[in-house]
Amino acid sequence: MIQVFAVLIVAAGVLGLSALMSVIDGWILSLFWVWFILPLFPTLPALDVIHAIGLAAVVRALRPNGINYDESDEAKKKALYYAPLRTASVLLFGYVVHSIMGSGH
Repeated sequence: MIQVFAVLIVAAGVLGLSALMSVIDGWILSLFWVWFILPLFPTLPALDVIHAIGLAAVVRALRPNGINYDESDEAKKKALYYAPLRTASVLLFGYVVHSIMGSGH
């Protein structure tokens, strides 16, 4: 009984983290859309966060997931821990590029 409860807690945590990362990915995509796409194509509509979440999910579904099933559990855990760091670094890099673009105008 305790093992079933532990599995349910882990599953809920994974689903929660996945949902949170999807929302963050969508938010970042909507920012990048405004920062990088609209200046090039100003007649395109703005991309709200909800639609950006869906678009990010499509992109995520189409790309390889990067999980090697032969990897150890430790390597899989490490990849899971680094996912938020990777997301934060993408946002920081995009912000720096956006700031450089803005200073040139």
